[in-house]
This record gives sequence, structure tokens and C-alpha cells, in this order.
Amino acid sequence: GYIWEQKLIMNNYVTEAINLKSYNLNEADKIIVMYSKENGLIKGVAKGIKKPKSKLGARMDLLVANSLQLLKGRSMDTILQAQTVNHFRKTREDVQLPQAIWNELLLFTGDIPRGVFCERRSQKTRDIPREFMRLA
Repeated sequence: GYIWEQKLIMNNYVTEAINLKSYNLNEADKIIVMYSKENGLIKGVAKGIKKPKSKLGARMDLLVANSLQLLKGRSMDTILQAQTVNHFRKTREDVQLPQAIWNELLLFTGDIPRGVFCERRSQKTRDIPREFMRLA
């Protein structure tokens, strides 16, 4: 009852974050890696996201900024609610930018060592994560 409800309220938090990448967890769930100004990198479980009637659905697509309500977990948080703040549609639909954006975000999240493609990076693509974080 009451103690469990009180713990649940204390472990909830709200933040704005941008979705950087996602991993399949099982047949219905995904792990979403997000960046928030207040909390840095956040790993959250989006339960039931792969189901057709999921309320999270497209809000958890890559490069979408959301206002999120999360439940704090031991190693990963659970995404309870999401409301889109900015979908960056023009940037996501630009044919030339997606790979550059992806590479910059992989660098940002530490999935690619810095020396792999640094020499080919332009200033425009280097500023992409910073620009998204400013807008998120």
C-alpha cells in the first residue's frame, strides 16, 4: 500500500532528453539511450514499445527530443511517459546528414574511439550533438 506508493513517487523524475540510440531487449521492449542536460546519459527501458498500440511508439525514435517521466532503477530507468518536444524532422530527413549525425552521436556516447574517423569530420558535423543538446 502506502509505503510502496510513497517509494514509487520518490523514485520518479521528470527530464527533457534526446534519444541517441536504441537496442532490442526482448520481443516487446527496447533499451533507449538518451541525453539530458540535467542527468547526462540515461539508459531507459521502453516497455511494450514494439507492440502496435504502444503509447511510446514514435516518441522513442532516434533524434527525437522528449519531456520524459522515468522511474529510477538500479542499473536502468523505466520510461513511464514521453511527450515530444522537438522531432527535428528537417534534420532527420536531410539525405546528407544522417551518417554524419550518427557518427557524431556514436563518438559522443563513447561507442567509437576518437581516432576512427576524426580526420574526416567537418565543423558542421562536430557541432551536431551540441546543437541537439541545446535544443533538447
